[in-house]
Amino acid sequence: DVVYASAVPYTSLIVAHVLAKRYHLPWIGELRDHWVDFHRYHIGRVRRRIEQLVERRVLSSAVGLVTVSEPIAVMLREKYAKPTAVILNGYDPDDYLPRTAPESNDGKLLLVYTGMVIEGKYDLRMLFEALTLLEADAKDIRVEFYGRYLGNVGELSVRCGVDHIVSINGQIPFKESLRVQQEADASVLFLWTDRKERSAERGVYTGKLFEYIGARRPILAIGSMRTVASDLIVERGLGAECETPMQVAMQLRGWLADKRARGSVTAPALPAGVG
Repeated sequence: DVVYASAVPYTSLIVAHVLAKRYHLPWIGELRDHWVDFHRYHIGRVRRRIEQLVERRVLSSAVGLVTVSEPIAVMLREKYAKPTAVILNGYDPDDYLPRTAPESNDGKLLLVYTGMVIEGKYDLRMLFEALTLLEADAKDIRVEFYGRYLGNVGELSVRCGVDHIVSINGQIPFKESLRVQQEADASVLFLWTDRKERSAERGVYTGKLFEYIGARRPILAIGSMRTVASDLIVERGLGAECETPMQVAMQLRGWLADKRARGSVTAPALPAGVG
């Protein structure tokens, strides 16, 4: 009755377009991210121009579109004048271990970041400078990075004088990354600070955000405010958003006080509609 295709990969949308045309069927295209308007599109101007033509031809033939956030939906409606629905990303509760309080970590506040670090797009200095502002209290904080590509994390931590409390780890399996997130006191989410990319990121929910929500630990969002990701964190009480090193330091000081007083940082309540 209807062909439904989800991207990425975007070839699935092309296949749906061809099938719908061949068999005279309506089709719906789901974009879990931008196509050519993707904020990290970097393949080149010639291919971009070709893909712009392909995207327009393919999506113009759909009877409706689906995407992950209202800002992206607005963009699609303006480009293609199609009914466009919004369905958020999420997480699978069965991927997680039974909830337990994080380990004591010898009384240290454990912050965890999982994923890639893209140099020039994230401002890691904001976190590292916040740690220096904590002075003697910084010795009771540990920051662990896990990922295949972590850019200049090591070099920058040395330059800021916090390398003794920053741990750099390689890529780990997906299930292991979820365990690491669950055992942390808080998870770190870097939002894009590059001015050129900021408007494009306004409607982007990174998949990592929903993993963090599933791990049920407070989220420390660092960087550009007023994105759908930071809005979700604040509106649903999932953590804190910070735009300056001082704001980060104040938040860490508060969590550190909780850790010292109760042995752990209070887990955010699971908001209705997120799980």
